[in-house]
Amino acid sequence: PDPAALVESAIARPQHADAAEIDADALVLLHDAQRVPRGRVELEVVLALADHHAGFWGETGLDGEPWLRRLGDARLVDPFVAAFRATWPLVRSRFADDLDERIVTLGDRFADVMPALAADLSQPPCTLSHGDFRLDNMFFSRPGRVRLCDWQLTDRSRGPRDLAYFLTQSLTPAARAQWERPLVDLYLERLAHQGVAGYDAAQAWHDYRVATVLAFAYPVVAGGGLDLDDPRGLALTRAMLDRSAAAILDHDGISLG
Repeated sequence: PDPAALVESAIARPQHADAAEIDADALVLLHDAQRVPRGRVELEVVLALADHHAGFWGETGLDGEPWLRRLGDARLVDPFVAAFRATWPLVRSRFADDLDERIVTLGDRFADVMPALAADLSQPPCTLSHGDFRLDNMFFSRPGRVRLCDWQLTDRSRGPRDLAYFLTQSLTPAARAQWERPLVDLYLERLAHQGVAGYDAAQAWHDYRVATVLAFAYPVVAGGGLDLDDPRGLALTRAMLDRSAAAILDHDGISLG
């Protein structure tokens, strides 16, 4: 696949963007895009993700983009670690009673293990990862065409970084338990169909588990930045935390952290 063509198909192109200087209200108008429709979309999303990753597999087409760093680069991971250290105390104080004690213990030392997890996911073969691959950042312009917004966390890393974050935090634990293995297998089959060779299921599942643990940073950092007195902010943080914690325990992620 042509990497440029895949990026073109993956990006939700803005037609107009504006922001008010006084109250910071913003407006973004996207062409031919809709929010996620009702019904199951996991299949479509996973196929689109595999197509995107295949186009950049082995960092194909990224040689001329030195600013696009690997996930384990200190210039990327150090701010992420600092953000986690700043937000975990608040999230812990609010949600610790609702979390398994093993997850709380992991959270207490998580900032120290984040660099190693990121380094693990930065070993070749890397691809162009979106970095915030969740339903809130997806639009569907027609069947089979997924468009993505919010590319500010993009990096070079192992493909399951995006896949694990999507499946473990955009799906309920029950839905993930039902569809996770078939969808990971589908992702690998699609990569192979697109010409990716040498990336076997054992390595993919290891990467998926590591990415599942690293994704614990998302609900913590996001929750620490939301107004937890607001019902939506509270519900969003709780849902992300619960889903992340369930996935970590299901995949014995504690042993990786």
